[in-house]
Amino acid sequence: MKPVHRFIAIAAFMAPTIVLGAPAPQPSPESVPGPRYMMTHIEVAPSETAKALTAMKAYREAALKEPGVTGIDLFQETGHPSRFIISEVWRDHQALVGRADSAAGTALIAALKPIEFKPADIRVHFLYAGTPYKAPRAGNVMVISHVDLCCGGTPVLEAAMKSLAEAATKERGMVRYEMLDQLPPRQNHARAYEEWASEQDWVAHNLSQPVRDAFAKMQEYLGTPYDQRLYRLVN
Repeated sequence: MKPVHRFIAIAAFMAPTIVLGAPAPQPSPESVPGPRYMMTHIEVAPSETAKALTAMKAYREAALKEPGVTGIDLFQETGHPSRFIISEVWRDHQALVGRADSAAGTALIAALKPIEFKPADIRVHFLYAGTPYKAPRAGNVMVISHVDLCCGGTPVLEAAMKSLAEAATKERGMVRYEMLDQLPPRQNHARAYEEWASEQDWVAHNLSQPVRDAFAKMQEYLGTPYDQRLYRLVN
């Protein structure tokens, strides 16, 4: 199986094994309704940033012509310009699976392989709570975060995602706020996409009581340190 397809195939078709006496199995990935949000994390040698950008822009141009695509955006990490995220939104699960064998994806992986620090990391999510997708605007503050909870913390995570999204949509400067849950059976992993009109608005959000309360509840279940990073849109 080609490298770019491996995670998509696993996310699309892997279902938990049913064991006698175990809790009820989780839903299969394909049974979860709604659009699919795929984030590909890429890190290359600092001297090869321009080459990576050229390859990712070519991928975006080609992929935007494929059926079922809603949006494809490129983000470059603030302060670490050799780290990127390709953020893709596809109409539904079938559209995502349908593009798994795309020539554009194969060409991207081949172009990155000689200059990457590590293989591209691909994660597939669904929108658990928040605003629907709309194209990001250059100049806004983009924040992409990762959180995973262990030890039975998935219900705590999902409750926190709902409360954070509800609070954010009422705050000044909020442009877009998506709480993305990873497809089953990895629903204890989540990502947040935030877009704010200014850094001051983003800071105020993080200092607000709803955010403090949500993370206080999640703290004891964190599987890894909370990872929050700022990005700029690549045109």
